[in-house]
Amino acid sequence: MFKSIRYVVIAVQDAVETAAFYTKTYGLAAKPPDDIPATSVRRVLVDVGNAWIELVQPLRDDMPVAKFLRERGEGLYMLAVEVDDPEKAIVELRARGAKVTDAGMPAGGPPIRAYIHPKSAHGVLIAILSDAVAAATASGPSPGNPPPRS
Repeated sequence: MFKSIRYVVIAVQDAVETAAFYTKTYGLAAKPPDDIPATSVRRVLVDVGNAWIELVQPLRDDMPVAKFLRERGEGLYMLAVEVDDPEKAIVELRARGAKVTDAGMPAGGPPIRAYIHPKSAHGVLIAILSDAVAAATASGPSPGNPPPRS
């Protein structure tokens, strides 16, 4: 069902400082930081070859990433996985008892088709992306959506 991991989102207190650590310690390349108004986060994309690490720092205290940091501290916030047929995957996941929420594709937001609730994934939020959407966004990253890998 899951074809590949497209990106991993890690919630951090300071995205720029964390990116510098990943660059220095692990020899990874990071893109310049950008602020995403739709989700009120500052993000830095770190290239790991076949996927991305997306470091996100909340810009407001009332946003989900800020709540996550208050309750859990820094760490894994979300996995984004690609599937060939999101609608089929959603039906199959629900049939298997997973709590899946349709996300749609809001204007200016990430092309996420659905979310698997953390209670259905041992505490991890999983975003379901269409492989076709990944191909359509190959020209570069958009908010919450690092570029696809070949």
